[in-house]
Amino acid sequence: YGFNKSLSEKYCRSFIKSDNLLIIRGSNIFGDEYGRKSFTGMALNRLVSKSEILLDISKKTIRDFIPVNFFSECLMQLILKKCSGVYNIGSGVGTSLEDFCNALIKGYGAGSIATLSGVVIKDQFILDNQKLLSVVSCNIDKSYILQYAINIGKKLKMEEEKRKNV
Repeated sequence: YGFNKSLSEKYCRSFIKSDNLLIIRGSNIFGDEYGRKSFTGMALNRLVSKSEILLDISKKTIRDFIPVNFFSECLMQLILKKCSGVYNIGSGVGTSLEDFCNALIKGYGAGSIATLSGVVIKDQFILDNQKLLSVVSCNIDKSYILQYAINIGKKLKMEEEKRKNV
């Protein structure tokens, strides 16, 4: 994934003037993704079907999760301010997969986290968002990220109850 992104950026640089080129590097953008083949989507799908979220890496793995609404707001501000260059759009906050999944479960009202045997911590990252924060008036903390995940779980539960009552 990273290699292909790098190639895409290089290609864009080859024909777009640098003062007109805005390259965005997003962290783990998440939202209401039930049914999608994303990390959050698969977690929500499994939560509904098996009452668990199955991880193939350690639940202690730290990621830079960012709600889609926050990502969109940051991107809009960069565009409106006619920014160019490379910007990381991330929270700059480390959240463990365990905390993130437990927030989804809390909102949903049921479930647990399961892991495959022999899992390890891998692919941890927190994006450096200092350049972004010097330009946009957006800020986020871990409690906001987890509350957003809780709200996704709540919405999923309400939608499931509607389906059952139809």
